[in-house]
Amino acid sequence: MLNQLFQNATLLVTLIMLYGLLTSYQKLNATLRKWLTGVLFGGIAIAAMNMPFIHEPGIIYDGRSVVLTLAGLFGGLVPGTIALVIASAFRISIGGAGVYAGVATIVFCTLTGVFFRKLYKNNPREIGTAMLLVIGVVSHIIMLLSQLLLPWPGAFKVISDIWLPVMLLFPLFFLLIAYFLKGEIIRIHTRWQLGEAQQVAGMGHYTYYVKSGDWACSNGLDDIFGIDKNYKRNNEGWKKIINQDFREEVLQYYSYKNLKYNTRFDIIYKITDQKSRSEKWVRNIGRGKFSDDEEMTEIFGTIQDITFIKESENIIRRQAQIVDQVHDSIITTGLDGNITWCNKGAEHLHGYNMDEMTGKHISLLVPMEHSQVLNEYLQNCIHEPGNCQFEIKMKKKSGGLFYASVSLSLLRDQRGGKTGIIAYVIDFTRQKQLEYKLKQSNEEYMAINEELNESLERIQQINAELEEAKEKAEESDRLKTAFLTNISHEIRTPMNGIMGFTSLLKKKDLSYKEKLSFLDIIERSSKRLLDTIEDLIDISRIESGIIRVEEHNLSIYELFEELTTLYRTEIENLGLEFIVKNTLKGEEGFVFSDKNKIYAIITNLINNAKKFTSKGFIELGCYLQNGFIHFYVKDSGKGISSKMQKAIFDRFVQEDMDLSRNYEGSGLGLSISKAFTEMMGGEIWVESQKGQGSLFTFTIPYKNSSTQTPKNVNIAGNEQQLGLQDMTILVVEDDEISYQFFENLFEGSVKKIYHARTGIEAIELFRNNSDIDLILMDIKLPKMDGFEATRKIKQLSPEIPVIAQTAFASETDRQKSIEAGCSDYIAKPVSSSLLIEKINKIFLQK
Repeated sequence: MLNQLFQNATLLVTLIMLYGLLTSYQKLNATLRKWLTGVLFGGIAIAAMNMPFIHEPGIIYDGRSVVLTLAGLFGGLVPGTIALVIASAFRISIGGAGVYAGVATIVFCTLTGVFFRKLYKNNPREIGTAMLLVIGVVSHIIMLLSQLLLPWPGAFKVISDIWLPVMLLFPLFFLLIAYFLKGEIIRIHTRWQLGEAQQVAGMGHYTYYVKSGDWACSNGLDDIFGIDKNYKRNNEGWKKIINQDFREEVLQYYSYKNLKYNTRFDIIYKITDQKSRSEKWVRNIGRGKFSDDEEMTEIFGTIQDITFIKESENIIRRQAQIVDQVHDSIITTGLDGNITWCNKGAEHLHGYNMDEMTGKHISLLVPMEHSQVLNEYLQNCIHEPGNCQFEIKMKKKSGGLFYASVSLSLLRDQRGGKTGIIAYVIDFTRQKQLEYKLKQSNEEYMAINEELNESLERIQQINAELEEAKEKAEESDRLKTAFLTNISHEIRTPMNGIMGFTSLLKKKDLSYKEKLSFLDIIERSSKRLLDTIEDLIDISRIESGIIRVEEHNLSIYELFEELTTLYRTEIENLGLEFIVKNTLKGEEGFVFSDKNKIYAIITNLINNAKKFTSKGFIELGCYLQNGFIHFYVKDSGKGISSKMQKAIFDRFVQEDMDLSRNYEGSGLGLSISKAFTEMMGGEIWVESQKGQGSLFTFTIPYKNSSTQTPKNVNIAGNEQQLGLQDMTILVVEDDEISYQFFENLFEGSVKKIYHARTGIEAIELFRNNSDIDLILMDIKLPKMDGFEATRKIKQLSPEIPVIAQTAFASETDRQKSIEAGCSDYIAKPVSSSLLIEKINKIFLQK
């Protein structure tokens, strides 16, 4: 019996090896792996039954009890069932008096393994050594009980003959094989986890063999390099992957002299993905391996794809530029009040540069007698978080004093912990001076009142007029204060997101998913800040009278198609129905009006409807009535109270003074829409009831212009995409970061890019390079501005397309650009999709 037991042991060792190979082969899908596992265990069981201990003809004993228990325990229900069927079929084919007992042993041992696997929640790695022994004992007790199915009364004699060796040897035999099988599973699982970890981290490892110049790497590194198993892994293959600009520097790190004295190296450089030909940033950490006689034999290490981190750094720099465009002072401090950062506006307002302020207490910026008051506000902000706003005297580096309005807000980390304070400082010395002058005026009026006591009636009339003026001034001041508070909130809130999550990105232990989430928050905060600034610019232009009505031929059909393309998917993703009704058909739908202003009004109304509608629908439509086109946006949202339906169009009034805290936006959209409507000779109004939705309607005079025919083009569905690969573009841009944006945008998409930093340099480049197909011209340039440069280039080649791009984005600049000969105009920050659309439009019209 011992001889047969050792033979079965050899089979089970073979089982361990084959099971390890099968489990480690990752290309198999789960279902196929289960079937092959069942066949493997069934085959080993058959092999065991071919080397049995024969008690008497027809009654045999072998290692199948061990094999089938292992099949259920480590394979599970499906592999165990397959092994059970294979082994049972073979045992039945052998036949003999012990066939029933043999099949029963196969079935019950398999079920025993499956039972204990389920008991440990399909994770046999968690089963300890003692429990493995218990499982072996239980399965062989069941095996002995199965012998009761042998012919009577011989069954009892067989059990008495075999029970002692079975219970002494087979459980121990099972324990030994199960222990090694468990170890093999743990080893394979650990190796899979390592591979998965490297895949998640965008990392792989390599080994370079110095003498042969050959190297090997993990699958993760293959993905980073963009290579397959057929790639030549030698010196030339390695050099080819390294970007040419970094090749010499990187190869120095692999020199014998360098690694001998620097046992560990850590370098960052660019590589070229051999599949996509894209460039990637990687971090290479490694060290050399030396023989006993100090001869370097191998270099091994890890390489991680850090392209995302590099791109994140570029985004952070762009966000910092946006912050620096704010003219007011923005300062961050620790909880101790020591300054940690400031923007350019702070340097200009206070007279100190960042290095001079960093590390100093913020009380540096106020006179000594106000330091205690400032500290109290700081403590209130920390211990009673909320909107902490106050007025205080502040001093400049030069010693000069000014009045300031200060808003303090807490900075928090991702867990909500308090990390510091952000201070937003506005110089309102001029307002204080106006208040003082108003006070003087009041005193003069009082003096006049005393001198003209005999004209009491006139004096009373003057007093009444002054009282009315005072009430209007107070109301105006209250409304302006509320407006400034809202605008301050709309600026500081995204700034808080930008600065807070920018600082969090500096942490080294962030996951890829966390970084992506933080960057998304920064991007959305920047968009919100930019929208606020654009609203303020529009209001400023309206008040200064810069904006004019620009009337052109307009197709209502095409306008509605454009708006449908812009909003349908977005609105439907909110769970709302988007309805479009245009009753102006055929030639009736062509009018002479200002498309940009109509477009701006409708988008403002739709955006408001999105904010305040959580279910139901949003409807856009138009109709002709009494010589006016009536445009309307209807929704099933929260509605507006009747007393506020006129006031909401005023610039400094909102229905709910806390509205800006619940919904994003400056609150100027309806004011701008009203101004645009009145400029075009129309009017705007709202019909609404609380809880029953709103209907916003505006009108413009109907001026038919049927000089065109309807195009009936679905803008989103039939937009043509121009191939840029054969184009050469001249980018005229003095700001290096702006040029880098265009360079990255067009990289790999165009034939060639020229860069000029001044208008004069642009003219020379164009004169000397006849292959230029398109010019992107910045308006504000040193030595010669973009308008003049465009005129001179047009004298050389009137057909060359020029797209003007500027940060001013005014209607005047647009008109000047067209007059200078530009084909089109785009405002900064430049939208890549809009720019490509304008390029498509220019070249498709040729």
